[in-house]
Amino acid sequence: KGTLTQERIEALEAMGLIWDPNEQDFQEGLSCLAAYIEEEGHARVPTKFKTKDGYALGNWVGHRRAEYRKGTLTQERIEALEAIGFIWDELEHDFQDGFSHLQAYKAEHDHVRVPQSFKTKDGFGLGTWVSSRRNDYKRGALTEERIDELEAIGFDFKNQDWRDFEEGLRHLEIFKTEHGHLRVPQRFETSDGFKLGYWASNRRAHHKKGKLSQSRFEALEALGFVWDARKK
Repeated sequence: KGTLTQERIEALEAMGLIWDPNEQDFQEGLSCLAAYIEEEGHARVPTKFKTKDGYALGNWVGHRRAEYRKGTLTQERIEALEAIGFIWDELEHDFQDGFSHLQAYKAEHDHVRVPQSFKTKDGFGLGTWVSSRRNDYKRGALTEERIDELEAIGFDFKNQDWRDFEEGLRHLEIFKTEHGHLRVPQRFETSDGFKLGYWASNRRAHHKKGKLSQSRFEALEALGFVWDARKK
């Protein structure tokens, strides 16, 4: 109201009185978030995360998103958060991050048949991300927009088993060209992370159990596949 004398204002401020607790809380959270981003390299703060001094940053971040959805967050605060890279929708951000890595993978390998264990050079688990998108598709949890985006770059939701076989067969051909034989070591992985050793072992196991189709058996035979590695 402007009815507090300057003398009293100074006396209170000298003791650390906070005139606007809400603004103080925002600025404290903003500072903690900036420090988190600086240290971790991203703004995806876990829900229950607390700083070393006990500040509940994850909870603070959650409240800011809630305010944003309700339209109660001021434009000034929105701009302050966006200036340091705040993420309003983590699910959308994670999808776009993975999609960007998948596009880069296709540009390098000319296909999107990503091995399950594949990680990009920056440590992104692209194989896991791809698997999760297929699971989303099976559960009906993937929007039409995202389905269209993925299919537009050649992503196959339905025939992964055959795709995996063809991928293994292609790597097997390359291995034979490079090494002059098909005795693939059990733990051998290709340069792009495909576990060819395990793939070959699984084909033998399927053959023994009678689960390998005739067409796949013939494709492997034509290449000179070793069915009994130990005997060979």
